[in-house]
Amino acid sequence: MVLFCKKRKKNADVSGDNNSQLLESGISIPNNQSVTEELYRKNVELAHTNKTLSLLQTIDGLVLEPKNSLTDLVVGISKALISNSSYTIGAVFLVESDSAPLLSIRGLSFSPNSEVAAKITETLNHVHLQGDNSWFEGSGISTTFDLIKEDDEKTISFFDGDATKLLEVAKSTGTNSLIMYKLKTRERLVGVLVVGSSEVESEINIEEFEHLSRICEATGIAIDNKLLFEEYQSVLLKLKQSNNKLKALDEAKDEFVSMASHQLRTPLTSIKGYLSMVLEGDAGEITDVQKQMLGQAFFSSQRMVYLISDLLNVSRLKTGKFVIEPRPVYLPDIVESELSQLQEGAVAKNITLSFVKPKKFPTISLDEMKTRQVIMNFTDNALYYTPTGGKITVELRDKGKSVEFTVKDTGIGVPKNEQHKLFAKFYRAENARKARPDGTGLGLFMAQKVIIAQGGAIIFNSKENKGSTFGFSFSKAKLEIKPDTTKPE
Repeated sequence: MVLFCKKRKKNADVSGDNNSQLLESGISIPNNQSVTEELYRKNVELAHTNKTLSLLQTIDGLVLEPKNSLTDLVVGISKALISNSSYTIGAVFLVESDSAPLLSIRGLSFSPNSEVAAKITETLNHVHLQGDNSWFEGSGISTTFDLIKEDDEKTISFFDGDATKLLEVAKSTGTNSLIMYKLKTRERLVGVLVVGSSEVESEINIEEFEHLSRICEATGIAIDNKLLFEEYQSVLLKLKQSNNKLKALDEAKDEFVSMASHQLRTPLTSIKGYLSMVLEGDAGEITDVQKQMLGQAFFSSQRMVYLISDLLNVSRLKTGKFVIEPRPVYLPDIVESELSQLQEGAVAKNITLSFVKPKKFPTISLDEMKTRQVIMNFTDNALYYTPTGGKITVELRDKGKSVEFTVKDTGIGVPKNEQHKLFAKFYRAENARKARPDGTGLGLFMAQKVIIAQGGAIIFNSKENKGSTFGFSFSKAKLEIKPDTTKPE
């Protein structure tokens, strides 16, 4: 193998030959000075980029920290600006009102002397940024001005007449110029970022403007998010306080209802007892007219007793004191007893109220007083909502595995579109409110609670203008029926 090599010239000659060849081909050769300047420029750009990324990372960290308040956020941003640059002052002014460009200072940080920083913070604690409306509302993002003369109109206009305090800060920190940036998000001004420089306005490097411009958007978004969060927390706190007040009022209402019900029940029981004695002739004979009037008074007092019992039970439900106290009861006797109190009212309205007492019926375990209220409520409602000349049929049946009580009437019925809400507390169908404006809407609500609490089920069927059927059923197995306690007719 034979190798052909070109004799190598000395380095200087080679370099000269190469340069001459490049020049001949039209390619320009940078000198050492231009390369150095380009590298320097790239390094400066890289340094500003790194500074910007570092600040953005710091802002993200401040925003993501849930314990940070808005003040913590703006103070943190100010500190980050100072620690990552040669700025003498870092401050954030926040918008106080959407209607006027008046901004209050919320965060200040100065470097590196903490004593000076504390003094300056105290001095500027109440400084407001008023500014020129055209600057706040215009599209420009930044402005700069020198802090040289104490009577400088531009300085005074921006700081709402507090330029003297600002100049004190400038002198103590070596600040000669201020750079101000709008912080905007969602097309609205949320604040102004202010940094102080030791340079005069004409000497401020363009890279400083670019560096701040890059973080302004992130800072605006961060402040806006924190403002929204604080507003959300404030609304939550107000709702919590309002809720606590409502709970306190509700508890006071329940306590009052319970106390009032207890106080009313005793005199009503006495009134009812004496009326019963007079009706039975214990105080002498009475005329038919007197009997009718006293009978109506007795019926009304009985209705009042049951209403008070409903109120007490509703109160007990809310406080967890609603207790079922079962004992052996014979339902036919209870039904007969309750219906006897309504016969006078049925006769007065010319309504047929019928009940065929069963010959045999098991003794079952129920809360007698609460079950009496349910029976009375169903029958009393039927009497109220059945027109004159109507019919009410009460039945009590032993169906083998269960027992069933029903009250069937020929009354106004319940509209189909309202039936699903009928057993809700305080709810009354529209036609029922017209027929009986003084109703409370508690009877059916409590009836359902009482029956379900004892392991039973509500029976309900209705057609508007054709009548309704209300009742309840119990499984014998659940009520632990004792065969030997069955009472004959």
